[in-house]
Amino acid sequence: MQGRQFLKLGVLIRYFRWLGYDSSIYAGSFSFTGAETQNPAASAGTGDAFADFLLGYPASVARAYPGANFGGHQWYKQFFG
Repeated sequence: MQGRQFLKLGVLIRYFRWLGYDSSIYAGSFSFTGAETQNPAASAGTGDAFADFLLGYPASVARAYPGANFGGHQWYKQFFG
């Protein structure tokens, strides 16, 4: 071998951490049972859940707030030459 020779090596090590926040129920959870449209005189099973939905009367509403966090962390190693 003649001339000048070079040997280049390198290492890249990074610690990557990513945390995100997310709601498991984005728009909420709505339950319609027919309780709002039932007949007051004979209330057992006379209401209609779809009618409650059309009128906008839910029996219960839930939303996941604050959102759950997710993500992780990891070491990244790269060797090159």
